[in-house]
Amino acid sequence: MARRLLTLLAALLLALSLGQSSAQAASFGNPVKAQKGADPWIVRHGGDYYLISTSWTDVITIRKSATLAGLNTAPSVQVWQGDAASRCCNIWAPELHYLNGRWYLYL
Repeated sequence: MARRLLTLLAALLLALSLGQSSAQAASFGNPVKAQKGADPWIVRHGGDYYLISTSWTDVITIRKSATLAGLNTAPSVQVWQGDAASRCCNIWAPELHYLNGRWYLYL
């Protein structure tokens, strides 16, 4: 009985995946950030969203918006720049935290 149910479930999943056209899958765009960047970190505080991500440079910038979609066009504000030439592009997955009334940027 369990094997029959698993076979039916697998057939259903296959049918659903075949029903999507490749044009639909190719037309998806990231509603949060269109510019290149990796390791996104989003925090909501005081009714606003804050986005921080890596940019393959020694600079960290933050975007702020009242909506998630607004982060896509919000201006970037530089909040940190490395001072070691050897570090350059080796900043990975920065995090932003609001704890006990203070902001902390974890690099």
